This record gives sequence, structure tokens and C-alpha cells, in this order.
Amino acid sequence: MAEMVEQLLDIDGTGWDVDLVKDVFEEEDVQQILSVPVSNRDVSDRWWWKFEPKGKFSVKSFYKAVCGELTYQPDSVWGKIWGIKAPLNIRSFLWRLCAGVDVNGGSGLSIVDWCRDWLSRLDDEEASVASYVCWSLWLNRNFAVWKNKLGSAQEVVDQANFQLASWKVANSSSVHLRTAKVFKEDGSSVWKAPPRGWLKVNTDAVVYPGRQSFGMGVVVRDWLGNIIQARSRCSFGSFSPRMAEIMGVREALSWLKDFDKIIIDSDAMDVVLDVRNPSCSDSDLLVEDCAELAKQFDNIKFVFVRRSANQAAHVLAQYASSILGLQGWFYNFPEFLATVTVSDLIE
Repeated sequence: MAEMVEQLLDIDGTGWDVDLVKDVFEEEDVQQILSVPVSNRDVSDRWWWKFEPKGKFSVKSFYKAVCGELTYQPDSVWGKIWGIKAPLNIRSFLWRLCAGVDVNGGSGLSIVDWCRDWLSRLDDEEASVASYVCWSLWLNRNFAVWKNKLGSAQEVVDQANFQLASWKVANSSSVHLRTAKVFKEDGSSVWKAPPRGWLKVNTDAVVYPGRQSFGMGVVVRDWLGNIIQARSRCSFGSFSPRMAEIMGVREALSWLKDFDKIIIDSDAMDVVLDVRNPSCSDSDLLVEDCAELAKQFDNIKFVFVRRSANQAAHVLAQYASSILGLQGWFYNFPEFLATVTVSDLIE
């Protein structure tokens, strides 16, 4: 077995002894070894620091290597972490996890692999949610260890969703909304039944590219999850997604004027915040329409949720592309809608 690099070179010392390298090393290692250029001068073996281009040791590169920032090949994980839409403390937490820094009292090897896996697979939005869940798990663990208080899995997820919603509001592109109040129901990733005696109204809108039209979907359910009413509407006009979403909320408010105690769920965060704070919406006529319609209800709430908690309205908005005008249901609800609402109850 060769112990020195020079023992793997040919007789002239100007290239690799290919046959010997293949005999000693695995195929994967052979390819990497043979890809290393060899000096054509007769030089002695010497130490080479792999984390510096010139092979010279430096404290800076040593620190980065220990913390996991440097690897043999470029690693996209680090760029993904720092690009996540989350506070610095959460991104730093993920960085420590993926770098193998001890944050859980153990080796953390399985956690490292798990984090790297979802960071490499999830899109930016999903990665943001997962990062908040990790942080919420860490906080839950600390409460269990130091205060003997262990939250349920649902409480951990709810806390993560609420924190993400709060961060999004604080960093909203609309400056006037950054100080808007966030409620504990905001940001939910699963559909939740309303309190007894209330109705949950999910609304959504979909713009159809190239067709100068958009679809709206509204579904009303009671506290047991039963569908009370539903409707789809295809309307003509070239509107932005935000405008279409506001018109979807307005559609729901106009349709349900004979009801009371309703909760409007929408996955358009900016729209919900504008409707909840109409005086700050820069004289948006459609928002003002919604605010005026909302006054007819003694008890009404507007909540923004994630798309996964708004699937029933979303499938109705998509369905609208296949109809002209309005289609409503008071019974014999379509199978595709019933499938989604049943799934909501299971989750």
C-alpha cells in the first residue's frame, strides 16, 4: 500500500502511475486522483491545505471548514439557507444545524442529513415554512427541558405558521401594512372549522393567462365541515392576481349578505390586510367596496391562510375556466369539491 504521494507516480515522477492508482483505490477515488495535475519538476511531498487555492494553511479557512462552510465541491445548501425568507436568528440556527454544530446536546448527524435533504428539495416558500417549523421544534424542546412544558405537534406547527405570517407582515412590500396586527388564526396551513354557530367562507381567484378572464371560487362550510353553499364564476377582464383576489372577496361578501357570524379565509395576505385596514390602503376602490360590504355583518373576521388551507376555493376557481358566467350549488355538490373538503377534515 502506497503511503506517500510520490509512490503513486510513474518512474519519471511527472505523472500518475495509472495502473497502480487503479489497483489501490476505488473507482470514485481514482477519477479524483487522476484529475489532480502533477508538477513536471522533481519536488518532494509536502502538506497541502485543501481549503485554500494555493494549499497554504490559514486560520480563516480553518474556521470556515470547522463550521462547515467549505467542502470539497460547491455546496448550494449555504446559499439556500441565507436566501430563506426568515429572521437572521432562524437562518443562523439552520446554518448551525447543517454545519454539524452541536445545538441539541448530541451529534446531530441525523438532523444534519434531514435538514440538508429538505433544503435541497423544497422551493423557497416551502423552505421558509420548514425553517420556521425547525425553529418551533427547537423552542418546544427547550420548553420541555427547562420548563417541563411540551406542546403538541399541532401547536408546534401553528406557532411556526403564526411566526412566518408575522414576519411576512412586518416585511410586506406595502409599507403601510408593516405595522398591521396579526391574529393567531393567520397563516394556518390546514383548514380549521369555525366555532359553533359560525360559518367559514373560503375564497380564491385564478387569472387565466392569455384569455383575458379570471375565475373566482367561494365555498361556505359550517362548524362541522359540512358544505352549505358553493359557487364558481368566470369573469372577463384583464386583471392582476391581487385585483382578482379582491374581487373574489367582494363576490363572497355580496353573496352572503343574509348571513351573520362568518369568517372569510383567503390565501392573499396583502388583500386580507388591506380589507382589515381599509384606511391604510391608499384609496383602493375595491378594498373600500369590501369594507363597506363588511359593515352589514355584525360578526365578521378576515383571515389569511396558506394555499394548502384554501384548496376548496382554489379548485372552484380553477373549475370556473370551463364555464361561462356563474354556477352555484346548494346541494349535489361536485365530486371534485367534496373530495377536497373531506380531505380537509381528515387533516
